[in-house]
Parts: sequence; C-alpha cells; structure tokens
Amino acid sequence: MAGWADYLLSAVRYDSSRRIVEARQHADDGSQIGRGTLVGRSTIADNMKRGSTYATVFTGRGGSWRMGKQVRLLRSGGDYSIRVDSNRVMLDNLGMLPEIEEGGGRG
Repeated sequence: MAGWADYLLSAVRYDSSRRIVEARQHADDGSQIGRGTLVGRSTIADNMKRGSTYATVFTGRGGSWRMGKQVRLLRSGGDYSIRVDSNRVMLDNLGMLPEIEEGGGRG
C-alpha cells in the first residue's frame, strides 16, 4: 500500500479560539500506520513547513483505517492555520475528527 501522507491525524483537541492544542499523530510508512502519539500544534506546523504531508484518518469497521482529507498549512495574516479546506481564516479546522478528552488518552 502506498502511504497516504507522512503523518496521519486521528483525533484533535481545540482551545476556545479554535486553535489546535494537541492532536493524535500517526506515522504512515506505506505498509502500516504507527501507534498514535499526542503532539502539539507547533509540531504539526513545523513539520509541514519542512515539507511533511498530513492527512486525517478515521477508524472503520474491524479497526481498519479509512482516509479523510489532506491537511493544509495556510498563511492567514501573520500566522498559519492548519485546515482540511482552503479557507484563509485564523481558525484551525481538521474536519470531523473525534475530540480528544481533556487530559489526553493515548493510542
């Protein structure tokens, strides 16, 4: 199987300003999806600035993965937004990803 992206995001937690606080990130080596780890917004943005690709993923029936959407890093004003659409607003948007409960939960 060809990888969907360098990294896949399966869950997210936003702050009250709709900015990513943390997201569950998985490595995608093309043959399997790695165990998820929680990373902050700056890790995702820094990786994307260095050329890494991201996509959202969802758990399907039987624990299989299905791809969501490609994630974009968009310049809006003097900052960046991390989004699955091309709207240039100062809000992050990873679509319909499940929310990470306060305090985390890894996996």
